[in-house]
Amino acid sequence: MRFWLTEAALLLLLLVLALRRGGQPEKWIASTITLLFFLGAMLIVARGPAEFWAFDPLLFVIDAGIFGVELWVALRANRWWPLCATALQLIVLIGHIAKALQIRGLPEVYWGMTTLPLYLQLGVLLVGIYAHSNRVAARGPYPDWRLD
Repeated sequence: MRFWLTEAALLLLLLVLALRRGGQPEKWIASTITLLFFLGAMLIVARGPAEFWAFDPLLFVIDAGIFGVELWVALRANRWWPLCATALQLIVLIGHIAKALQIRGLPEVYWGMTTLPLYLQLGVLLVGIYAHSNRVAARGPYPDWRLD
């Protein structure tokens, strides 16, 4: 429980940082991850923690929602980092699909494929916020979205 509270606090701090120092892409991704993290937390409270022995359709839907928003942002943002975040989220979806297809593997592997890439995404988001903030400080405002 203590780890979950630490995770939640750090995620909220990252959201505040994105809202204060990031552009629209950073705000979209940070808001989506935070919202769906707390939705997942409410599911855990309601039905108990995931066991990772079998495919979890609710976690799949949550992770697919994150992927959808990240892909939308990655295709439109004037940034490089959303592509990295989307690729990491694709690893999560592949883990879910492998479990749904009943490919044999340890529950720890399913947990790792569906959890660890999210932590890496948060690091990528932090780098994106830092890069955006530095670019604005050095060159001034620039478009958040591609101008095609």
